[in-house]
Amino acid sequence: SPGTPAAKSGFQEGDVVKAINGIAVKYFDGLTAVREMLQQEPGTKLSFVIERNGQKKELKLTLASLYE
Repeated sequence: SPGTPAAKSGFQEGDVVKAINGIAVKYFDGLTAVREMLQQEPGTKLSFVIERNGQKKELKLTLASLYE
């Protein structure tokens, strides 16, 4: 969504997350584990490897409170 931390970090609809903080997503225990990671304290920095149009790209995301 426009204006969200993800949009500001360069994420686009259709991006496929391949790794978070150097850990391949296949090693996560499903979507719940990823959701927990995204619910850390605002200001937490995460590194994502995504695939977009067949190419891998690294994006940096700083978590923020969406309720402020």
